[in-house]
Formats: sequence, C-alpha cells, structure tokens
Amino acid sequence: MLKGKILPKFGQKVTIQINDIVFKKYTSLELSEGDPVTVCIRPGAIHLSTHRIQPGENVFTGTIDSIHPIGRDLEIKVL
Repeated sequence: MLKGKILPKFGQKVTIQINDIVFKKYTSLELSEGDPVTVCIRPGAIHLSTHRIQPGENVFTGTIDSIHPIGRDLEIKVL
C-alpha cells in the first residue's frame, strides 16, 4: 500500500503522485486535487522485466533490493 496525493484531475482520469512516481488511472470516485489517497496494487498486475522497455504510462524502472520466499510466493522489494 502506497500513500500519495491527487494531482490535477480531468473527468474520470486522475493523476496520483507517490514520492517521485506518478500513476495515471481512471476512477469514478469523487476526488479533488491535493486529496490524500492510498494506492493498492494487485500483485498479479505487476510485471518485472530485465529488458529495457519503452517508457509509458504506469511504467517504472527500479532495482531489486531483496527477494524473500513466502510459501509459494515471493516478496520482492524494488527500489
């Protein structure tokens, strides 16, 4: 879960800033610029790649800091 804030909103498209990361998403929630939000990302919606990919909306680069097995899953910390 990531804490952030709403940047300018255009209709149902919102921009959310979390530290240096900016997410763009559609929502029907009543949000205003500056509102604090908590963003939850479904683990199955995250794709890691060792290949350089084209920059795009909701695409971020990072470095894997640690990997810990938790049962049949992995906890991966990305910086």
